[in-house]
Parts: sequence; structure tokens; C-alpha cells
Amino acid sequence: MPYVVYLLVNPGQTIYYIGMTGSLTDCIFEHKTLSTKRIFCWHGCTRLIYYKRFREFEDAARFLELLESELRVWNLERIGFSNPQGYDLSDTWYDPKSLIPFQALREPIFSSNN
Repeated sequence: MPYVVYLLVNPGQTIYYIGMTGSLTDCIFEHKTLSTKRIFCWHGCTRLIYYKRFREFEDAARFLELLESELRVWNLERIGFSNPQGYDLSDTWYDPKSLIPFQALREPIFSSNN
């Protein structure tokens, strides 16, 4: 099974999220539609700016740990080599009508029972 380590940013490129998955397209769709309701959804990290595929889980996990442990500057320099403009690499993967507009990211995701 292939594994993918990926890096998401918010639209202002001020908040970063690093993750690992076995299905990049499904995972990115969850990020973009906020269907997972995890903490990164609050920060709007929906733009895929980098990913790297691995055949072995151990290799992907080591690379993920490396990215998480290094300084943010190192991550940005590494990304700059493959995506210097910071384009959303998943921009053409989905039908835009099936995704939640960015304005929805400003609204609370969790309902309160007050």
C-alpha cells in the first residue's frame, strides 16, 4: 500500500498542517469539506502545497517525523523547490460545487448545546 506525506496551509500561508495518509485524494477532500471536524479545520488548512509518496509505511513515518521536527523555515525551503508559488496542487482534483466555500470556514463547525 502506498503512503503519502503531505503539507497543507491556510490561504494566508501562516498555519501549516503536516499529515500522512494512504489515500491522498480522499484525505484532501476531507480537509477541504471539513468532514473530519478536527482542529486543523478551524485554521482553514485546505491548500495542498506539497506531498511525497512512499512505498513503505516506515519510510513515510520517518519523513513525517523529519518534517515535524525541523524548523518551519526548512520546510518552506524544501517546498519552494517543487512549488515556489505555493499553488494548491489539489485545485483541479474535485468539482468546486461539491466543496464548502471558504466563507464557511469562518463559521463554527461544532454546534453548542447551551
